[in-house]
Amino acid sequence: MSANGTEWRDVVAVHPAADIFPINEDEARAIGEDIKINGLRMPFTFYRAAEDEPWVLLDGRLRATGLEMIGIEPFVDDNGWPTVTILDEKWHDATDQQRAHYLTGDEIDPVSFVMSMNVKRRHLTFEERGRYALELLKLDPTKSDRQIAKATGMSPTSAGKVRRKGETAGDVSTVDTSTDTAGRRQPRKKTAKKTAEPPVKTTPKTMTASFDRVVSDRVDVWEKRILSNGYDINDAALNAILAKVEAFTDLIRKRLSEGEQRRAPVKKRAPRRSA
Repeated sequence: MSANGTEWRDVVAVHPAADIFPINEDEARAIGEDIKINGLRMPFTFYRAAEDEPWVLLDGRLRATGLEMIGIEPFVDDNGWPTVTILDEKWHDATDQQRAHYLTGDEIDPVSFVMSMNVKRRHLTFEERGRYALELLKLDPTKSDRQIAKATGMSPTSAGKVRRKGETAGDVSTVDTSTDTAGRRQPRKKTAKKTAEPPVKTTPKTMTASFDRVVSDRVDVWEKRILSNGYDINDAALNAILAKVEAFTDLIRKRLSEGEQRRAPVKKRAPRRSA
């Protein structure tokens, strides 16, 4: 809290995506002390979707909180613009660009930006990535599984499982379309609700469903092992392996589908009536 009794959040609000991540006060204080000694080495990032909307903080909550904890007011309001205060004599000649970046809706996707910045900085477990994926889907359920996967460092398969669990629990809104990486609206495949069914005879169709469940479960196991060993799920080499796995699974599904078509019953022609 500053000398006049206000907090930095009274000057500028925080984007909802940024508030997904918790603030560690010990870490924040250490960052504030470091900035006091060495100056601000990473600019704050502010965002607004349009010119008539207010600026919000997109990146820099730890820095702002740490500065406030050691008695330094990080921001002031300059006619609607959150301005970073000059911290010490070494920053008297610093430009605005060195202290803060101001980005707009036509420059970035704020959710993807926040996730990219935070996932890279934090050593997240598989379970933590799942929780953040769920929070992202709550904010914007129209994002595709592939977008959520890229933002959180998960696979699209795992992101889809998080979505389905969230929809079942009522935490994530069910939508008929999603937005792809090019901003286009695409129809989403609806997942049928599971109901208790009597045992059925094994067919290529039931084999396909079983195969998909096995692949999904194995992907989760692979991801946990990859992340526990400190690798990045978005690593190019890992992506190449995953691409080969996806190509192989697509081939298996195709063969099973062809088998189902061959088993399809042929309609018998009605006998001709004699004249």
